[in-house]
Amino acid sequence: MKPLAPGDIPTPAVFEAARRELRARIIAHKAQRRVAIGENVTLLFEDRETLRWQVLEMRRAEGAHSASSLQHELDVYNELMPGERELSATLFIEITELANIRPELDRLVGLDEHVQMRIGESALRARFDEKQLEADRLSAVQYIRFSLDAAQVRAFGDPDIPATLATTHPAYRNEATLTSELRAALARDFEGGCSPLLDFAKFAPVTQEMRSQELLRAAEANAMEARRLFDIAPDSVEDKAFELMNAVVNAEAQARAFNARARRAARLKKDPKSAAHFEASATEHINAGAARLAELGELCERSD
Repeated sequence: MKPLAPGDIPTPAVFEAARRELRARIIAHKAQRRVAIGENVTLLFEDRETLRWQVLEMRRAEGAHSASSLQHELDVYNELMPGERELSATLFIEITELANIRPELDRLVGLDEHVQMRIGESALRARFDEKQLEADRLSAVQYIRFSLDAAQVRAFGDPDIPATLATTHPAYRNEATLTSELRAALARDFEGGCSPLLDFAKFAPVTQEMRSQELLRAAEANAMEARRLFDIAPDSVEDKAFELMNAVVNAEAQARAFNARARRAARLKKDPKSAAHFEASATEHINAGAARLAELGELCERSD
């Protein structure tokens, strides 16, 4: 799966605008990728979308928005990205009673040798992150991987072949069947992962340059259509058609001129009202041209 790059991470302002919608989608996405093994162990299988969310939330929580801080977060979370023919998961040991946390974790020391994925007749032992392992202590959050060969990948994608997750630790023996929905979601990881959950571009603020380009496209489209209609107008209305076509073309020219003034005012950081005034003038000319264009279209239709 392709690692996350700086370009995959929206700006803080865009993330803030998109966060509510993305949060709802990431909750649903994670639900498809989560499996409980007994009452106290849960696995969340990671992909680009879950890890992108982690990067975004960490940056938001820490208020660190520099390029170097972003690269640091990417380096940390890209280590959890599944590689070729791999499934990567965060394993949570969930103990609700505060007083029981340390005794229960101590009881599960050695769990790193007792987590398996079984696909048909194959049994794959989970590979734990060695940086987290200690001989006599176990943390409640562990990062694990399962490496599959090509045959196992094919078998994983076959719903007729059973697949389970199991813990075989003497103090915690449990097994969970991998549902067809979860297997379908994870099978996409072997093909590079799912599509992005959200198009961040639609949350980007509209800039002066973007508005200018939109105005120019509208003005140009009006003028092109006016010329086309004039070319097909009947001879009986040629003079009137020319008058209307000329009005649309002139409106385009005026819109371009006022648009240029608006862009200049914005570039030179003049009074914001100046840029807004010139932009409004450009819009007025575009609207006037659109009205003349509508007249020209009706004229051609009536004269057919």
